[in-house]
Amino acid sequence: MFICPVTRGPAYARVETIKGCPATTSFLAKLITDKYQFHLPIERQVVRLKMMGMDISKCTLNFWMKKAISKLKKLMPLWKRLTLYIDHGDWSIDNNTAERSMRPLAVGKK
Repeated sequence: MFICPVTRGPAYARVETIKGCPATTSFLAKLITDKYQFHLPIERQVVRLKMMGMDISKCTLNFWMKKAISKLKKLMPLWKRLTLYIDHGDWSIDNNTAERSMRPLAVGKK
């Protein structure tokens, strides 16, 4: 934790999703969602961002989006394993059973 120079309050360092890119993960997710789910062209995203006070070029948005998508593509081989519980409705999504079995070992520890 460090002190934010603007608010003079506590601030937390964020993880750089793309090296040298100031965009947050939520901003990149919004770009990708607008482009591929809502079919919003990059040109219209640039105009919308300018209306909000962010002057970001089309080239920069394209570069950020391509880098973010390349990082997401690395997760695709894991997708089947990440969504296995959807195919098996009887599987529990939590691990309460495992945690309860470990409780007797943890009781009394400080």
